[in-house]
Amino acid sequence: MVFYTAVHFRCRSKVDFGYRVVVLGSHENLGKWDVKNSHRMIMSSTVDDIWNSSFPAYLPLKAYVEYRYAVLNENDEFLRWNDDLIRHLEPTGNEMIVEDDDGYYRSESSSYPKSLNTPRPAASLIFNIALGTSDEKVVDHLGLNTFLSEPEYNSDDMVYFVSSRLPVQIFRRKDGSFGLRDSNTPLTTMLWELRKRFRNKMKFVGACSINFETESDLNASGHKTDTPRDTVDVTPNSTASDPVNQVNKNEHQENAVNTVNDNSLESQLCNIVHRLDSTQTRSKSSDSEFSIPLDEQFTEFEQTEITELLLKHDCIPVFIPQNEMNKSIKFCKKYMWNLFYNIGLWDITKQNEFDWDLWQSYCKVNKLYASTVSQYLGRSDFVWVHDYKLLMVPQFLSRKCKTANIGVFMHALFPSYTLFACLAVREEILRSMLCADLIGFHFFEFARHFLTSCKRVLGLEYNFSTGGTIGIEYNGRQVMIRMSHANVQADLLRQRIGPETNVPELAKQLKEKWPNRFIVSSVDRDVRLSGLLLKFKAFRKFLQNYPYARNKILLVQYICSLDTLWQTYSESQVKLSHLAQEINDEFQNVHVLLKLNPNSEEKYALFLASDCFMDTCIRGGINIGALEYVYTRKDKPAIAIISEFSAFSKTLLSAIRINPWHTYNVMEALDTAMSSDPATTLESCKKDVSYIENNDAVTWVNDFIKELYYSRKKHDMLHTSWGFGKTYKTLSFSTNFQLLDFDTLIGKFKTSKRRLLFLDCEGTLSSNPFDVESHSLYQTDIHTKSTPLPANLTNLGVLSKDRNTVIVLISCRTKELMDSWFSSIPDVGLCAERGYYFKLPTVLGREWQTFRHLSTNATSNHTNSAQLEVEPDVPSDSWRPVALKLFEQYVQRTPGSYLESKDSCLVFQFQNSDQEFGILQANELNSSLCELMGGFPVDVHRGKGYLELRLKGINKGNALVNVVHKYSSLFGDFDFVLCLGDDKSDEEAFKALETLKSSHDALKATQESNLTSTKEKDEASSYISCVVGKRPSKANYYLNDYMEVSDLLTSLANTVELL
Repeated sequence: MVFYTAVHFRCRSKVDFGYRVVVLGSHENLGKWDVKNSHRMIMSSTVDDIWNSSFPAYLPLKAYVEYRYAVLNENDEFLRWNDDLIRHLEPTGNEMIVEDDDGYYRSESSSYPKSLNTPRPAASLIFNIALGTSDEKVVDHLGLNTFLSEPEYNSDDMVYFVSSRLPVQIFRRKDGSFGLRDSNTPLTTMLWELRKRFRNKMKFVGACSINFETESDLNASGHKTDTPRDTVDVTPNSTASDPVNQVNKNEHQENAVNTVNDNSLESQLCNIVHRLDSTQTRSKSSDSEFSIPLDEQFTEFEQTEITELLLKHDCIPVFIPQNEMNKSIKFCKKYMWNLFYNIGLWDITKQNEFDWDLWQSYCKVNKLYASTVSQYLGRSDFVWVHDYKLLMVPQFLSRKCKTANIGVFMHALFPSYTLFACLAVREEILRSMLCADLIGFHFFEFARHFLTSCKRVLGLEYNFSTGGTIGIEYNGRQVMIRMSHANVQADLLRQRIGPETNVPELAKQLKEKWPNRFIVSSVDRDVRLSGLLLKFKAFRKFLQNYPYARNKILLVQYICSLDTLWQTYSESQVKLSHLAQEINDEFQNVHVLLKLNPNSEEKYALFLASDCFMDTCIRGGINIGALEYVYTRKDKPAIAIISEFSAFSKTLLSAIRINPWHTYNVMEALDTAMSSDPATTLESCKKDVSYIENNDAVTWVNDFIKELYYSRKKHDMLHTSWGFGKTYKTLSFSTNFQLLDFDTLIGKFKTSKRRLLFLDCEGTLSSNPFDVESHSLYQTDIHTKSTPLPANLTNLGVLSKDRNTVIVLISCRTKELMDSWFSSIPDVGLCAERGYYFKLPTVLGREWQTFRHLSTNATSNHTNSAQLEVEPDVPSDSWRPVALKLFEQYVQRTPGSYLESKDSCLVFQFQNSDQEFGILQANELNSSLCELMGGFPVDVHRGKGYLELRLKGINKGNALVNVVHKYSSLFGDFDFVLCLGDDKSDEEAFKALETLKSSHDALKATQESNLTSTKEKDEASSYISCVVGKRPSKANYYLNDYMEVSDLLTSLANTVELL
């Protein structure tokens, strides 16, 4: 049996427009040196001059295979070898990539660093999967040395971690001075404690005080470390008369602290709620749950004092007017929180409209954040924007600092498209996120929702690249997507629970206080998403259905609501307290303990003393409490019951996964936990402990910053922005890309002797009837048409009368429609169906001709080497019946799609179908066409929302070459060519014009030896490509819209009349 390796080839080759590169080799799957059976390659869509295999070549495993790269012309005829090397390889593994581009692709890709010291092997074996080896020599040939090595950026570059809350909070002392307290933001606080251990220094940017507090407030609510926290120990108020219950009652009275009856419990709970309310100084209005006190303002002197105080702790405050902050928090609660935790935005009974006033406040707060960051940001510094409360920061920051290296990390989930589509500002949110260079998610599940939303809302495709990266091509640059979840820092955690702390003693006291109890710990921050009511109800049923557990199990529930979005939401806490009281009363002993806002030592003491950790969140991202619990129990049995809605449920191998909505599922998990074998549990936890130790927070942060550095905007590109609101976007161009100057153009137009205006129609001579960015190059309605502006028709008529000016108009439309558009100006040349049909009145008369290629070198010498013939009859369409039948089957099975049939092509249009399903169907159709159409003169072309089977050589680039050849063969070469177009199909014409310019300049250089500089050559050959609409393009110039095209034609017409 012979085993095969799927081999992908990559090379670098700069060829003229219309040519392509193939692989020829000694194996039959490489053609056995026969050009007709060569291995096909396609040009990279992201890096110029890079050619990749269109599909893998299956070569025998470990066989010696020789190969070379060949350049073919448009008729698939051999033209030349790409270089003089005869290469060889020995395939290994299931799949591998052979790189013969000297590392050029990696150096130009925005997701990898450039390095002059990286070895450039002739054939780098990239991936050896399954059957491959991990030999160090193989790694040297991977071409990933630079990627795997430490980045070359300066460790002095600062990282600005931008979050809604600072890791420390301000309060006012009794003497009027300001003090600091720890913030209840576990991840941000942990990063702040580790800030000096990262590769780069880190500073934290956040609101100075979302809830301004005084020392009296802190003392009243127990927030200071030297003051006990608010605690509710819920105990039963009745007992049974039997001796067992009396013993349990006595045990409870001896061990329980702060034993209360129903009345005292309610009174104590009211005091706690009152303390929370007094700390918040909540408004009595209907919107009080969203409000922050309006009477607390900082003077300029106080702002300076606070800034100096926080800067000593590497924190930068953002001072925000309280009214705007109130509205921004309300917006987050009303929209963003519901949305980004997949809850939904609408109340089916009310159906309220979107609140634009709250949205404006959200934007204003984000703008203040961006303004503060920009004051400190250096050219090579990094910006890390954290979570959904600040998603507009990338847009505002990119306006101030065009090349800012911005990363966004979504700590929350990302909603599914069906929910995200309901947000009125969905485009604004997505475009702002795409202003960043790197967008991070905990897991691919959340990233997939984001990618789907980008595809459906903005029409953006994503691609997978070598090295495991995912990128979105967005206006000339790659926005990278990264999946990596937050971790805890093992050594920091060991310090927090070490013998020098109070944690071991507190844990000991807890165990002694509740002897012979199976302690279940539960620590939650978000009372609305933690499923606490479900947890308590399931625990109650567990005690009812499993009598053996009564008086042997204890659920200790800590709620850390301080500094959370819902910290004033005391209604749930009231319900929980009453439910806990009912459980304890029903079973006449303490089975549930509820505590509010414990300090960190109390939390870790609970983890250390508990036998099981329980999480029942109904929506959740990362609850690092589960990781902390498992690690604090290192070398001890640790059972974690985790909701399947928590992201960590799949990360911790030893965890028992539950559906919190399935009560009996939770009950069974508790029963399993209580009856588990400690030795077995300890063994299963070892892998989780090892995972936590090997994937710490420092590594997570360093890896994110490293990827952010790789993704940064290229400094040799021009980065700018365009639009407002939902149309705002960042754009990246070549540095020579500039606005077309009318005066310069008209000056060249006047001094030239032979002129050609090669113009696109829709989007150039008229408005574009469809959104180029999110739809295909074809319209959804074949009868829809956008007639050229009357002023343009008038100006074209004037220009066509000049005997030195040739006008050719091109479109993908049919020849009948082109005739109806331009019947009033019979002297202009027309190209229909991208040049398949054409008529050139001054050369071939006014009859339509059919374009067909017969030989080579279409652009190297216009006078004698190009053989472009005009056939009176349509070329053979033997390919059409087979293809048509296949297209019709896919159209029938893809709702919303339709078939567009023209003489030169068949198009499967699926932009109106479900995009996910449409792309899947298009992929399958593409595979089928590649197999069936191999022997026919057709090519498959993919675009946004369509798949097209088109005759070979039919494109706007070849149409331009054909026109130039026809005219120049009779009247001489053009010394002025203006090529205008607005969509991606015009890029072929721009590239062809560049090839024509190079050929023309080379010819002129041999004829006129006095042309010694490039500048003189540019002046001698005025070949100008211009895209309509400011977007990344191969053109050298741009005009903003079709109205500027109209102004340009008016200026040219006036110039002709004056000549």
